Amino acid sequence: MNTPRTIAANLAKVLHGQDANIRKITGAWIAGLHVLLDDYPGTGKTTLAKALARSLDARFSRVQFTPDLLPSDIVGVSIFDAQSQSFRFHEGPVFANVLLADEINRASPRTQSAHHDLAVEHGLGFAAEYFTFFGRDVGVQRDLACHAAHQEEG
Repeated sequence: MNTPRTIAANLAKVLHGQDANIRKITGAWIAGLHVLLDDYPGTGKTTLAKALARSLDARFSRVQFTPDLLPSDIVGVSIFDAQSQSFRFHEGPVFANVLLADEINRASPRTQSAHHDLAVEHGLGFAAEYFTFFGRDVGVQRDLACHAAHQEEG
């Protein structure tokens, strides 16, 4: 069983000097919340998210948010399979237990809205099908979003 202390200890082994972020992430995970990390590049945010996923034996996914990213890039798409004569849904990176949404403020409002809806609703409707993050072997899904702080400096 992964207790909060065990998770925090595992994270502290990987990332030194990030005690405040480790406490925030561990607390948020236990409380069922999402986290927004606002920090400069190279401070270990991706490493911290990967270590959290490893510590929990969970699926990790990372999305680099860019101005040209579309909602379907993070949610997934339905593709027609000629052999079976039907559409198959191909899951996007949001179907993970720990999702790192890197530089989320760089994406278009439409893509940010799609991501926000997923985070709040814990599921998505797509092509007359509803996927829930608490049912389809994804288990508990949490977001660690990173804000591109360096773009707002002087």
